[in-house]
Amino acid sequence: MSVFLSEKHINIMNKINEKINIFLAKFFNKILLKLIIFLCAVIIILSIIGMHNSFIHSLLGSFCHQNIERSFRFYSFYLGVCSRCFGIYLGLFLYGVYLLKYKKIDIGILFISLFATILSVILRHFGIDTDNFIRFILGIFNGVLLIIIFYKFEEFYSIIFQKSLTSIEKIL
Repeated sequence: MSVFLSEKHINIMNKINEKINIFLAKFFNKILLKLIIFLCAVIIILSIIGMHNSFIHSLLGSFCHQNIERSFRFYSFYLGVCSRCFGIYLGLFLYGVYLLKYKKIDIGILFISLFATILSVILRHFGIDTDNFIRFILGIFNGVLLIIIFYKFEEFYSIIFQKSLTSIEKIL
C-alpha cells in the first residue's frame, strides 16, 4: 500500500522546513555563536588566572588534560590549559568575533585552517612531537575550523533536511 501526499501536504512540509531553517539560523547567529565566544573568553581568562589559583586550575581540568610539558609556562606557573587547547579557544574566540562582525568566511583562512588541522592529525598519527608554540598555532587554526563548522551548521542542516524531504517525497 503506497501513500501519496497531496500538494497541500507537500506545501505544509515545505513551510515547516522553512520555519525550522529560519529558527536555526536565528538561534545560531543570535545565541549559540555568542555563547561559544563568551565561553571561550571565560576559559581563556580563567586559564591565565588559573596560573595562580589551584581551584581554578583544577576546574579547567574538565576542558583539557593539563599536561604541564604541553603547557605554556610563565616563571614557575603554568597556564590552566595546554598550549593546543589555549590556541583552540583563542581561535574560536577571535574568528567567532570576526564572524559576528563581518558575517562571512574568508576562504583563504578556511583552507589554511583545514590544512593545519590535517597537518596536526598527520603529525600526531606518526608520533612526531612538536613544541608548544607549534601546538598553539595549530590549535588556533583548529579553533577557527571549528567555529566555521558551527557557523555553517544551519546551512548544512538545511541541505540535509531538504534532501531527506526530497527522499520522502520520492518514496511516497
